[in-house]
Amino acid sequence: MLSRSLRNFISTIKQGNASTSEIPESIIARPRDYQLDGFQWMCNLAHYNLGGILADEMGLGKTLQAIMFLASVMMSVTPLHIGSLSSRLPPCSITGNRSCASSHQL
Repeated sequence: MLSRSLRNFISTIKQGNASTSEIPESIIARPRDYQLDGFQWMCNLAHYNLGGILADEMGLGKTLQAIMFLASVMMSVTPLHIGSLSSRLPPCSITGNRSCASSHQL
């Protein structure tokens, strides 16, 4: 038998509306509805310390969704936490030039 709190947690995750995150002001792009959905999904996963893989057809804006998510994470941490956060981000030599360019936009 599942506890009430676990049932509530599962229900919240299934509904996909655990939290609503604002797009950081530093993002000047106008994301499409499906990109906003992906951004909210990643924020909800992060809220519950869950992992996920953002994958879809090529060319549907995963890079923008990831940049929006990372910008929102960076806005929500204190300067003391930034060092531990950056240690989890892959170096540019692994991710390529696109990721290196995006770090300047955060």
